[in-house]
Amino acid sequence: FHGSPVVADEVFAFNFKEGYTYRAGDSYHYSDHYALNFGILYDETAVGNNERAPLLPDQARWAFTFGTSYKKGHWGLDWYAMYLKFNTSHVTEYNHYRSDSTGLPLVVVPVYGQLYPTSYDIVPDGKYKGQAYLYGVSLSYRF
Repeated sequence: FHGSPVVADEVFAFNFKEGYTYRAGDSYHYSDHYALNFGILYDETAVGNNERAPLLPDQARWAFTFGTSYKKGHWGLDWYAMYLKFNTSHVTEYNHYRSDSTGLPLVVVPVYGQLYPTSYDIVPDGKYKGQAYLYGVSLSYRF
């Protein structure tokens, strides 16, 4: 709207880095139709410690999987369960939402050529933790 203050776009430099995922798994076929499946993976984060922010609190993670398979003829039925555990990550050096020792925001935003403090909630130094439980079922047909 004309006359309304316009806030300039903010650019957040996350400086993503390469990461790798390491996986291992196996199946135990205890009959012609049934199998137990299990696996483990470690996934490195692409976000460095200095770039971690509430917008993207990504961290390396571990995953542990277990499932079963049933195959008969062309049909297959599979189910799995996965536990995903994120490593604890800390925000101590750099965060777009941090405040200084007085509690004032460190980030200012240009509005019509002038600098104003952000109106975002200020997040102090801290840590992020996370975990997830995932489940799935699939029905398949092989040609």
